[in-house]
Amino acid sequence: MDRTRWNYKKIIEVTTFFDDGDWIESDDQSDSGIRLIQTGNIGNGFFVDKSERAKYISENTFKRLRCKKIYKGDCLISRLPDPIGRSCIVPDVSAKMITAVDCSILRFKDIINPYFFVYVTQSKYYKEQINKFSTGATRKRISRKNLGTIITPLPPINVQQTIVAELDKLNEVIALKHKQLADLDSLAQSLFYEMFGDPVVNEQGWEVKKLDTLCTHIVDCPHSTPKKVDKITPYPCIRTSELKGGNISWDTMQYLEKDEYDVRIARLKPEAGDIVFGREGTIGDAVILPKGYFFSLGQRTMLLRTNESMVTNTFLHRVILSEWVKKQIRSVNVSSTVAHVNIKDFKLFDIPLPPLPLQKSFATKIAKIEAEKQRVKSSLKDLETLLASRMQYWFDN
Repeated sequence: MDRTRWNYKKIIEVTTFFDDGDWIESDDQSDSGIRLIQTGNIGNGFFVDKSERAKYISENTFKRLRCKKIYKGDCLISRLPDPIGRSCIVPDVSAKMITAVDCSILRFKDIINPYFFVYVTQSKYYKEQINKFSTGATRKRISRKNLGTIITPLPPINVQQTIVAELDKLNEVIALKHKQLADLDSLAQSLFYEMFGDPVVNEQGWEVKKLDTLCTHIVDCPHSTPKKVDKITPYPCIRTSELKGGNISWDTMQYLEKDEYDVRIARLKPEAGDIVFGREGTIGDAVILPKGYFFSLGQRTMLLRTNESMVTNTFLHRVILSEWVKKQIRSVNVSSTVAHVNIKDFKLFDIPLPPLPLQKSFATKIAKIEAEKQRVKSSLKDLETLLASRMQYWFDN
């Protein structure tokens, strides 16, 4: 790659307009009018709409505060919180818009492609500069003055367009893979209702059993905080933060040393096929443990081991995620500073029980869906690795 024709300039040098948004107090806000775009709307390279929680100000407030209007195609940079310096291009949201004071507004000279700049803000090269200028003891931020001194690479405009086209294509395929995973999850949910009906009304009239009669074990987690290590070991410790929509989130997983793992499995060693249930904080999510790992439980979880002669873990897992169980959770939720469900109450939850052959048929179909999800996830991982490699090639060499 020939970089001899690349220039490097400060952000302030490549913009025709560079300013912060407006200081809008809560008393200035209204239920309709001019939309207020906030830091939460700025994703790492994309706009997060959140229209259902949108804030507004009135036309009178706009005039009184002499607010700055933002437009489709403007670039916004969040000066806080993490990741500091993330950016997006403002889309057409069919409304007059302003932005908050912690967001910087950028309009560019014709020497830089706005979408190229947004990719720059996702690079290691850019983030290292941002970190040098970030200040604050508890909540890091960067001032607009310092943000303006950040250096951006500036290849010829045709090269910028080539880079944007390549990275856009990779991101489009990655987005497609994420949609495929969401569609497969929806398919599994639809299959559950198709085969068993709505468990809330129990329209099929299935027999109802107490949860503890369907399990050989229902065990609370150790109540001590695990001694985590800052490396990946063979001993992942699964907490409520790893329970995401019925799937395990590995991004936040903590790991233990062997001696800590041995302490935490003293009551019951988790096995593949066991169900882990979140009983405190964000209550009600659950996952089935996969093969090939030495799991232990973090705080605020419970472990269920099904009686396979009565119920499959696949069916019970789906029931736990359904509104049937969520209603029972709300009815016994211990009202305190942090909501939670006692194991004593949990054991007495009512569970509809279709015939075991029907449950097994459902499990077979879900296994095929899960196999397809793993194929898509593998492809997604390869694409994300390729994207990271191409980002490094263009910006970090």
